[in-house]
Parts: sequence; structure tokens; C-alpha cells
Amino acid sequence: MNQLTCFVSALLMCISNLAFSQAPINDIVSRRMVKERTMLPYPPIREADIFWQKRISRVIDVKQKQNLPFMYPAAPFFDLLKQGAENGDINIYRDAKFEEPIDDMAGIFYDIDTVRLFDPENFIETFEVVRNEIFFEDIKKFRLNEIWYFDEATSSMRVQIIGLSPIKMRTDENGLDLYEQPLFWIHFPSSRQYLSRQLVANDFNDAAQVTWDDLFQMRLFASHITKQSNVRDNRLQDMYQGLTLLQEADKIKQELQNFEHDLWSY
Repeated sequence: MNQLTCFVSALLMCISNLAFSQAPINDIVSRRMVKERTMLPYPPIREADIFWQKRISRVIDVKQKQNLPFMYPAAPFFDLLKQGAENGDINIYRDAKFEEPIDDMAGIFYDIDTVRLFDPENFIETFEVVRNEIFFEDIKKFRLNEIWYFDEATSSMRVQIIGLSPIKMRTDENGLDLYEQPLFWIHFPSSRQYLSRQLVANDFNDAAQVTWDDLFQMRLFASHITKQSNVRDNRLQDMYQGLTLLQEADKIKQELQNFEHDLWSY
């Protein structure tokens, strides 16, 4: 009996020590639903069932109110992509065709520059190589490539995001804007597993855990169309300007919405 009492006491002491040794959580419960949830795969599709498809390019402007989660300071979307690429959770590519993987991060997440230093006492001029980090505040836009298609098997219009790229504005020495440059591309379907584990800031309900994969699948972002597949491979801005550019982008959006409806007769 004494041995049993000693054993129970020792066991309770070990459990108590283990409980006190664990770090406290900054919440009322331990959140495990996102980590334990299985990612919903794309529905199967046969090539013979694709009746019609169109490639569309979009731009997500993070300055729009609906896109504010992209710039959430505690976990900005660009930093999540950077962390995933550095840890090997996602692959990044130099172009939208995903033909050239990127191994060297120079020029991707940081720029290499040369700074001129001058010593006025000894009249000596030297040059130093510096590393300029690219921060999430420098990324004002994201580009999406997606495919809209009509599936004959389900008689429905669907859309699937193919690629995603952060856009950085390159400037000259005086800080004037020169051009927009896609830093890298990720293949979205193969990156969904990683994105389905990263939470999005929810401005309405902290208990409603939405992941970045959920956000893109449910189209919870604001964007505008910049290109649709065409025989000359032109962007809208190559053919239109000003108000006409906005009208043509809205026209493409309306055509996508009306296409499925026009296939049916009532």
C-alpha cells in the first residue's frame, strides 16, 4: 500500500511539473483546427470535359480596403511567401511558365548594391557591398494568372488560379518610379498545402479562422483584370488608356459572368 501511494504521488508530481513547464498560450483555448484540417483538393476534371477556357490576368492592389489582410503587420502575405520559400515549403520561379526555379535569393528578397564611402581625413575613397532587404511595405500589388473554364461533366463555369507573383515598383536614384517588376512566381496549386496552414487576419471575428487558401478559393479579394488571352498576347494597357481601359476590363468581367448563362435557353 505504501508503495502504491508513493507511486501515485510521484506520478501526480510529474504531471504537475509537466503542466507548469509548458509555456502558457496567448488565447482561451489551444487552436488546432487549422493544423488538423485536411486541405480540400480540386475536383477531378478530364481534358475531354473542358468545353471552353480563357486565361485571365489580374492585379490585386493592397491599398484597397478589402485587400488590407495582405498587409497585416503581424503576418503580411509577402513575408509568408518569403518564409515558405526559404524553408522549402513552396517553390519559386522566375517566370509565369514555371520553367526556371530560383535557388539564389539575391534580387528576390533582397538587393545587392554598391555604396561609395569617402574618408575626408585621408582622402581615401572606398566601395562597400551592402544588402538591401525588400520589406512587405515595398510590395503594393500582387499579380494573379488564372484559368476560367466550362466543365461539361458538371455543366458549370469554374476558375482555378495557376500562378501568383508579388510586384515591386523599381525606382531610379531620385526615387522616381520606373517600372513594375514581378519578383518571382509561385505555382498556386502546388503551394496550397502551405497556404492552407497560414491564417488570414479577420477583421470581424477572431474565432473564424480563415486561411490564405480559403481566401483565394472563396475569392475574398478585390482585383481588376489586366489581360485576357489573345492572338497578339497584348495587355489591356497596351491597347487602351484612361476610362476606356477600365471599361474594357469591366467588359471582360461581364463576359465571364454571362458566358454560362448564355449557354442555356429558358
